[in-house]
Amino acid sequence: MIQDFLTLFYKTISYLISPTSFMITIFYKIIYNPAVNYIIRNIGFFFNKTIKTNFYFPVSGIIKFRSPTNKSFYLKTNETCFVTNYLFWKGTYNYESTPLYCQIFKISRSFLDIGSNVGLFSILAEVENPNIRTDSFDPSPSSYYFTSINVKFNKLKNTYVNRLALTDKKSEVIFHEVLLKKYLYRNYHLSGASSIYSDFIQKGREYKVNTTSIDEYVKENKLPHVDFIKIDAERAEPLIIKGATKTIQRFFPIIYCEILFGMMNEMNLILSYKEYKIFHLKNNRLYPVADPYNLIYDADHDFLFIPLAKINMLEKFIS
Repeated sequence: MIQDFLTLFYKTISYLISPTSFMITIFYKIIYNPAVNYIIRNIGFFFNKTIKTNFYFPVSGIIKFRSPTNKSFYLKTNETCFVTNYLFWKGTYNYESTPLYCQIFKISRSFLDIGSNVGLFSILAEVENPNIRTDSFDPSPSSYYFTSINVKFNKLKNTYVNRLALTDKKSEVIFHEVLLKKYLYRNYHLSGASSIYSDFIQKGREYKVNTTSIDEYVKENKLPHVDFIKIDAERAEPLIIKGATKTIQRFFPIIYCEILFGMMNEMNLILSYKEYKIFHLKNNRLYPVADPYNLIYDADHDFLFIPLAKINMLEKFIS
């Protein structure tokens, strides 16, 4: 009954007021005010847990979370962020393959977080392993803003935030940032779908941003190790891998990569190395890929390229 009331209230207001009107903006600004949102989301969370309702509501403000290993951390966010909305209602353990990430962080000395969004994995890396060095990258002003704030709020000492687009060379590109029409009153949007490519995303804001390659960044910053690379760059993954040739040949890092349909053929650099084994990442499990050129794609586009020498360290996740 409580769930029905909350859902009916929210839907009634949304339907009665035009989505483009001044009043709906006022309504959103009230319910997503951090103090008000704190009350609403925690009431919903309480009833979800106690009487098994199914009420979900976008979250905003500074929120305390716990990692899969029960370490606490904080994320500042707003209602445009899918990541923190999922984390609050369903927990960090259930988000993508966070337990696997945490295990990799523990065995790594350095981490390149390419496509940081709100900064979740950049934060978790140092929370799980205080000795790890993390270099975070995202050309989005919104992602840079939130990741920078969250690094400072969590008092991280070895995490470096860069507003850069990674490609295969130093240059400049136009970056396309997706704006959620529902929340156009917000300056910062964390949809997670922004890209240097404009042909598959809805129109939003455009920025000219600086680019560099992994090889150039590693060289300029004299990184002694690169143990783990996460790439979530909305179709720019092959270009980023192309710019990491020397780094891969020198360090053979574990590489997480989102690979959309047809992109595996562009990953020849990694596929050519006999030192790597490819795994399809589903529901926090690793499934060996026998033939990467003839994949059957489903809703999961996440792949892990693991050096043969490190497979035993992640054995408990392999099916």
